[in-house]
Amino acid sequence: MGDLIDRAGEILAQSQRIVDVASQNIANLGTSGYKRKVPFLTLLESGRNVSDAKERVSVYQDFAQGALGQTGSPLDLAISGAGFFVIRTDGHNVYARNGQFHRDGNGRLLSVDGYPLQAVGGGDIVLKEGDFKVSLDGTVFQSGESSGQIALVEPDHREQLAGTTGGFYLSGDGRTHDVQTPVIHQAMAEASNSTNGQEMTMVIEAMRRAETGQQIAHVYDDLVGKAISGFGG
Repeated sequence: MGDLIDRAGEILAQSQRIVDVASQNIANLGTSGYKRKVPFLTLLESGRNVSDAKERVSVYQDFAQGALGQTGSPLDLAISGAGFFVIRTDGHNVYARNGQFHRDGNGRLLSVDGYPLQAVGGGDIVLKEGDFKVSLDGTVFQSGESSGQIALVEPDHREQLAGTTGGFYLSGDGRTHDVQTPVIHQAMAEASNSTNGQEMTMVIEAMRRAETGQQIAHVYDDLVGKAISGFGG
């Protein structure tokens, strides 16, 4: 009967993990460029401990396009289709879909966390004073002259992308290639691809799983009680 209570524990732990993932998605509904996380229950292996049941819920990133919306700010950039912005942080590159930037005193375009946006071929995008325009291919123009082209890259193995703090992603093997036909919209932002309805559905399904786990635990308690009564008799 020990297997029965172990199974109940696994179901409850997995249900909690799913709720945690949905909660993170809900918390980022308003985060520009956020990509929702999708839990997937891996096959249970016999002989595994209940303590690691929560970890057997694999979490995958859904990189589907989020809706684009006008912001009116020329510092907001939105990617349509494939690609990630390249951001330089502490000596290495990370990748992002969030295109809400600001300009520092040196003219660099910085991410929300203060890291510089990179140009094709490397180096920071640096602007002069005054207005600027960004063409669809990411070329930055000021006074009719090009000030560089914004890098837009794709990892060679997107499945190896790992989310990190600040909405950035790290490439597992570091290999990327330039997007051949980049599309960047100025004064627009990409919304999160998560919706409240999707996440609430996930929470409801997790709650139903948890109820199943509780029912199994109750059955176990009943069987133990009957066994004890039988031995007592």
